[in-house]
Amino acid sequence: MAHRRRHFLAYLHRPSKQPVAQDIIPYPDLFNTLVSTPSGTRPAQERKTDLPTAGQCAVHLELLEVFHSLRTRIICSKELDRAFGLHSSRLRNLRHRRESQGTEKWHRFVSLAVERFQGWIRAAETLLEQDGTDETHILPPVDILMVWHAFLLNPLDYKTFCTGHQFHRTLEVPFPWGAIHESINPTTWSYTLPSQNKRWLESEANIPTDLFLSLTETTQTRPSQQSLNTASTPTENEALMHNVLRQTIFIDHMHTHMWIQSPDVEEIISDARESYNNFVELLRLHPGVILVPTLAIDLVWHTHLCSAARYTAFMMERVGRFINHDDKLGKGTLDDGFERTKALFEKEFESPEEP
Repeated sequence: MAHRRRHFLAYLHRPSKQPVAQDIIPYPDLFNTLVSTPSGTRPAQERKTDLPTAGQCAVHLELLEVFHSLRTRIICSKELDRAFGLHSSRLRNLRHRRESQGTEKWHRFVSLAVERFQGWIRAAETLLEQDGTDETHILPPVDILMVWHAFLLNPLDYKTFCTGHQFHRTLEVPFPWGAIHESINPTTWSYTLPSQNKRWLESEANIPTDLFLSLTETTQTRPSQQSLNTASTPTENEALMHNVLRQTIFIDHMHTHMWIQSPDVEEIISDARESYNNFVELLRLHPGVILVPTLAIDLVWHTHLCSAARYTAFMMERVGRFINHDDKLGKGTLDDGFERTKALFEKEFESPEEP
């Protein structure tokens, strides 16, 4: 019906309303779709050929705030200046010095997170090969989770990597949205691993659970100077690092909109899921055409991509082919694709009488 159709740009720049003090935002009911059924079978909303649920999209918004908070903490940390041996007294401009050091710290931190990701994914594959393993047991520390998340947003590269290294179980595992939600403090946007995950990481995987503390506390073993040098990173790790760095723009956009704290978050996500469903239909109708989504559609698309096997199954059924997500496209290509996508949306989904 016409009144249910939404314009392609409806929520691209939608401001968030200020929440009323006594309200709980987002409402807890928004996360109901994260809960499994008592029988142990997956609920209907988690079938491989369904859209990401509203709850999963909401947790994704929470997770992006966690990543934003982490980057801010790293960039502003004076302890990491000392840990990384950064001395910028030669730089005369104070602002330039701070920006330069902040960028350097973040790049070094991400580089170390990538190295840790390589160790974690091998340990995760080994754990998943054990019968009866709960998939949430592989939930990693926040720095490794950030690398995994960014890698999943490049699905063809991720599939090639997992297949090449024989990480078949990890390739199939759905993203642990429920466990991630339980690990996030929505007041401070901090992330705390469950105790069982800490025990597995430290005792079996031999991975410290807090990279920041490992770097700043003198009582813990610090990474070698060679491992802090991003220039010595292998090609594979370099690509993973750039995956994380490219996501900075999207994370900053979401932080600016702060949809997760809007009283309208349920409506925003509902409309975004409907628009993503239409976007998928455009992918089916226009093979070979570069389509570029709005931020709201991209949120749902990214949420979908985080569960690699389900995403592939969905696209094969709905579109008839695998759809890659390429976040390396240049600005000109993106601008042209966005205008083209807007026109196709209006043609396919807007009724003639609508403005």
